[in-house]
Formats: sequence, structure tokens, C-alpha cells
Amino acid sequence: SASFTPSWTSFTQTNAYSTSGHFQASGSGMYSAAFVFTVTSGNNYKVSATWTAHSNRATDTPYTVSGIAGGNQTVDVDQEAPPDDFVRNYNASYCPRAFKTLGTYEADGTTLTVTITDNANEYVIADAVLIEDLGAAGVPPTGALHGPLVGCFGGPI
Repeated sequence: SASFTPSWTSFTQTNAYSTSGHFQASGSGMYSAAFVFTVTSGNNYKVSATWTAHSNRATDTPYTVSGIAGGNQTVDVDQEAPPDDFVRNYNASYCPRAFKTLGTYEADGTTLTVTITDNANEYVIADAVLIEDLGAAGVPPTGALHGPLVGCFGGPI
């Protein structure tokens, strides 16, 4: 699931994950978007995100991954640059989208959360977050490019 606290501004754009997303102006971190996934404790998960790039986006958007071994990890992302690590189509209803890998993390419970805040230098985009189950070994199944999808949350709420 995805939740936005307090409410973020929604937008419609054809290159957003489901043709819509949310944005928030630079701030103090009071605004947050949380993407919550149910996972298996001890398994490794590849966490990725997508957004609509533009020159008015933050170059330091904080994505914090929690519910992982070793404690929370924050990755700052340049949203002026388009995500370009891989293309994935989670749902046939949506066009394939490019995603950026934020990292691979071991779950230390049954919930993995990715939180984005407005504590950044320009506009922050909360479009979609995708996670893949890489199992206890931390690698995709033999012969596969990706692990099984756990979920991808984004778009209209």
C-alpha cells in the first residue's frame, strides 16, 4: 500500500507509472510518502523506484528503507535524471517503466517500508516503488533476470 502524509499534490502525466503520481515542494521532512510491502523475514529484496524526471526536481530526494537488517538505510536520488537501471512492466494495465535500483536489503521482519520525504532541495516526486524477492540467497532464480515481484505501489491512491 501507499500513503501520503499529509496529502501530497497529485498530477497526471503519461510517463508516470500509472499516468499519475504525487509531488511535494522542498520542505523540512514533514511531508512523507510511505510504500509498505509484506515480506518474508530473512529474505533479500531488491528495492527500486521510478519517477518523472525534470529540471525542477530534487537532486537529493531521500528514499529511506526500513524493516531491514542493520537498521534503516537512506539513499539520496537525483530526480532531475531519469531512472535508467532497468525497464519492468509490473502490471499489464500500465506501460513498461524504467526503474532505478536503490539497493538489495535483507528483511528483518514481515514488513518492508520505503519512505520518501520532502526534505530535499527542490520538488520531490513519489511515483512508484517496486520490490523483488531474491530469497535467502539474494540472487534471482537460475536463468532469471529478476526475482519474483512482491509488489509495485504507485499511481492513484
